[in-house]
Amino acid sequence: MSSKRILNAFSFFILVPMVISTDNLSHFASVLHKTLFDGSYTSDIHPYCSRNAVNVKIDVGLREIVDLSEKYETIKLKIWVRLSWNDCKLMWNSSEFGGISKLGVPYDKLWIPDVTLYEGIDDIANMPDMKQYRALVSNTGDIQYQFPSTIHMACGMNISMFPYDHQMCTLTFGSWIHSNSEIEMFSKSESGDLSSFVNHQEWVVVSLKATKVTELYTCCEEPFSSISYKLVIKRKATFYIITMILPFFALTILSIAGFVLPSISGEKITFHMNILLAVTVFLLLIQDKLPSSSEFFPKIGIYFLNTLLLTCLSCLMSTIVVYLFYHDLSGREMPKWVKRVLVDGLGRLMFITPETIVRFRAQQTGNTDSTDQGQVVRKTVIPVDKAKKNRKSIKPTALSGIQNAVYDGWEIEVGEVRRRDDNRVSFMETDKSAFSDASKKMNEWELLAYTLDRFFTVFYIIVISLNTFVFLIVLSQNDQP
Repeated sequence: MSSKRILNAFSFFILVPMVISTDNLSHFASVLHKTLFDGSYTSDIHPYCSRNAVNVKIDVGLREIVDLSEKYETIKLKIWVRLSWNDCKLMWNSSEFGGISKLGVPYDKLWIPDVTLYEGIDDIANMPDMKQYRALVSNTGDIQYQFPSTIHMACGMNISMFPYDHQMCTLTFGSWIHSNSEIEMFSKSESGDLSSFVNHQEWVVVSLKATKVTELYTCCEEPFSSISYKLVIKRKATFYIITMILPFFALTILSIAGFVLPSISGEKITFHMNILLAVTVFLLLIQDKLPSSSEFFPKIGIYFLNTLLLTCLSCLMSTIVVYLFYHDLSGREMPKWVKRVLVDGLGRLMFITPETIVRFRAQQTGNTDSTDQGQVVRKTVIPVDKAKKNRKSIKPTALSGIQNAVYDGWEIEVGEVRRRDDNRVSFMETDKSAFSDASKKMNEWELLAYTLDRFFTVFYIIVISLNTFVFLIVLSQNDQP
């Protein structure tokens, strides 16, 4: 029983003073609040305690990159703003108010410097949520006001080195109405706070440097002070390498295959046209991603444009080759200068040296290639070591059509059809000279097409390789904002 009484007495003497002390603090805080703000103090008037300006210190912590639009040259950031200044009208003796040295005060009760983000473009507020938080006032008159805000601001983009580019955005904080004689801005440190930054999937923050700027504007007689933060970010290029650059390199290599296709296949020009359309799609992707700027044009866009022009040139070159390949059907003689310059001169340069023109001969000579049924097949003029691999030897002609008609054993003559099996050999020998002369012409034009095709192939490989090599050198340069 005695121990229980002792415990109750102990609790009474310990807890009751604590309750009394808490009540006293609440009472002193209430009295302090009335003393400070129910008197002559007003939040609408700049605190003039002397002729000196109010020194406002600012510190900015970058929390997150919410969004960055290269096309519209804007950036949205989540930042933590920390303001501090001294208000001489909010000072008290802590011993007179129960030892209270700090007091939390709502935004609308205090004079808050009109710190403005000059680059802000938000339609709702310059720095949203600024008025929703409380300031911490100390008995010495020092005030700290810290608040988070999501700002939307303009940021000029230099996309010349895309996707290996750096971007620099400027955040300028200063008073909008008070000149340097009333409010002077200072930075708490030489750089912003990046300790709480949340990593972004596309961008890496390189630095956030602070600089004090004093500038005289044409509107006013006195200069204004501000703090400028330079935010430097670097793009992570892995995504664009996998989805854009490597597929385009593969497409560039694939475009060379169009020159390997035989002219007789009929798909040579179509293949190059498909490559041209694919390159155009890549160029449109770049256009949708980047801003319409004439000052900074991306190097990758120039590379895509050069490749587009080279692909157009490859279409033109393939058209020339196909035209010459079938030009023999016109029956025209090849000009001597063409044969001397292109067939002979360029042919030697491309290691194409025709040794002879193979003419059609009668079956009795033993030099005529024939099928098991005795069908005559013409040969083309190409180097002898390439004869077995000639890709144009199956080209249909009017003469081969006659030959096939004879092989089938029929002839259409003045609306009358009759058998010619018995006269087949004599018919072929009668037309042998004309058939050989036409074959010679056809083979010369075919040889010219073959020579130009190889020249165009070598030329295209050299130019497209040079274009890609220069592009890689440009991208390897260290881009700094």
